[in-house]
Amino acid sequence: MSQIYSNSTIASVSSTQSLSTDYQAIAFIDPAVEDHQTLMAGLVPGTQAILLDSQRDGIEQISETLQNYSQLQSVHIIARGSPGCVYLGNSVLNQNTLSRYQEQLQGWQSALAEDADILLY
Repeated sequence: MSQIYSNSTIASVSSTQSLSTDYQAIAFIDPAVEDHQTLMAGLVPGTQAILLDSQRDGIEQISETLQNYSQLQSVHIIARGSPGCVYLGNSVLNQNTLSRYQEQLQGWQSALAEDADILLY
């Protein structure tokens, strides 16, 4: 289960539960990121933090969550990486896996406003 953080409230949700869609931005945070609790506490108001489940495919978790949103101004992805790779949950996004995730990644567009940003950290 992913964990949702907003206004210092923590809730565990499954992919079938509804999420609050009153946010302008979402920050997806991989739990393997060092000091991720501090990062979550420092997010700007109006940003919902979602801690990914390290035992599940991170791209799938993000895709499932974004199905519940529209008109987001930004999606922040805070994860570990190496040259050419991003590690999310138990998945790796790189040149070799990009085609596998192509449809899911393109589906993220439906959750975004026309001038939205996807930011990787």
